[in-house]
Amino acid sequence: MSTKYEIIEIDSIEISVDVSLLPKADEMHFNATSIAGQFGKKPSDWLKTDQAKQYMELISRRENIPYENIVRTVQGGKYQGTWLHHKLTLPFARWCSVEFEYNLDKWIDRRISEEHQRRQHSLEARTGFLPLTNAIQAAHPELKPYHFSNECNMLNKIVTGMTAKKFKAARGVDSVRDALSAAQLQLLDKLQRQNATLIELGLGYEERKRMLEQGVVALVAA
Repeated sequence: MSTKYEIIEIDSIEISVDVSLLPKADEMHFNATSIAGQFGKKPSDWLKTDQAKQYMELISRRENIPYENIVRTVQGGKYQGTWLHHKLTLPFARWCSVEFEYNLDKWIDRRISEEHQRRQHSLEARTGFLPLTNAIQAAHPELKPYHFSNECNMLNKIVTGMTAKKFKAARGVDSVRDALSAAQLQLLDKLQRQNATLIELGLGYEERKRMLEQGVVALVAA
């Protein structure tokens, strides 16, 4: 996994943040050496305190985070120094400045919330309809990309006669919806809602496909 950094500023303090684990584990690490230096301090002084040791033990036990992921050292390079897990960064930040800790806490909450929203939008984009995305997720404990593509292609074939990939290539569009008529869009929306309900009811792929196709035939014949 490649390391991804963000450089932010809080209370005129420049902060290096490792957000590599944020998308999957809601975890971030902060360069404590850089932060402490701007307050004329050293993280090693705080890490020796009983409070720091108690925090590390508590975080490891309650959050089930291995110690090496709570405090780690990077040697050499632009981002060298002592890095702290965000759960430990907050009491460390309080040692530097109470106001700084308060504002950093706000930033961490906001950044994690933004990541949750980004993740949700990304999942919704898999099908174009969030309830269907959620139903697929709930039905597959070990989620794979094809779980989404299979459902999308089934619905696209019913509506357009082609898979999403073939339809987009034939119409020269990036999204299937961009080339659908109003009637096709209405039908796709209806099928997505129905399919989500059928998945939640526990029906298998072939049975759902048959029911949805029969429903469209009946709708056209009506």
